[in-house]
Amino acid sequence: MSHRWTYAPARRSWLSQRQSFLLALGCAVVLQLAAIVWSAHNDMLLAYGDAQSHLEIARRVFDSRTPSFAQLGTVWLPVPHLLLMPFVYIDPLWHSGLAGSLVGLVCLAGAAAWLFLLVREVTRRDVAAWIALGILVTNPNVLYVCTTALTEPVLLATMTGATYYLYRWGRDGRYPHLMAAGLLTALAIGSRYDGWFYAAAGAACVAVAALGTRSVARGEAAVLTYLAVPAYTMFLWILYNWLIFGDPLAFQRGEHSAQAQ
Repeated sequence: MSHRWTYAPARRSWLSQRQSFLLALGCAVVLQLAAIVWSAHNDMLLAYGDAQSHLEIARRVFDSRTPSFAQLGTVWLPVPHLLLMPFVYIDPLWHSGLAGSLVGLVCLAGAAAWLFLLVREVTRRDVAAWIALGILVTNPNVLYVCTTALTEPVLLATMTGATYYLYRWGRDGRYPHLMAAGLLTALAIGSRYDGWFYAAAGAACVAVAALGTRSVARGEAAVLTYLAVPAYTMFLWILYNWLIFGDPLAFQRGEHSAQAQ
């Protein structure tokens, strides 16, 4: 009998937490759908020239005179374009810009979910998690940029997710959480160059946290586990630039780079 009394409240608490999370996720999705409707109604989906360019880059990989992954070009990192490719294949989504809106919707939902979970685990308060979520999903800039085919939504989602799993690893020391953080950091690296700095900061945090174990071998293992995929992603981008454009740093100093401009 005592076992039943101790088990039931724990189960109700878990259900309550899950329902709160699903409600938060639903609110984020509804608000972002409303933002997409507003942007589409006001012809704002393609207001940024860069958004149009990202859609074109994703489309030309399979729809051009020389279709290939070389059409991804340089300077802009490839992950946002790869995510757009399944959607720009559908002509109405490509022409209208809604292809970018669908990617942005998924990214905002991911960022909102990870932010909600992170704040709730740090503070152990649903109220704090709801406040953090509210700040994110009521920000007009965030809502609008996630209706476009820009690269910021992908970075927002991947960095938020990586931070959540880094926190989980720091709390329980489980390597699957560290590997998940590394994978999401790699996606951030492939989205915007801000992700490269995030990877360096994340590695430093892992190293500092690992110092608490007083084991050099364990600390090295933690840093390598986190950095393996991100470092490989950087290497692949440099190798791609070298093979396609003849310069491993074409993205940094090539014809269309910020340095050249």
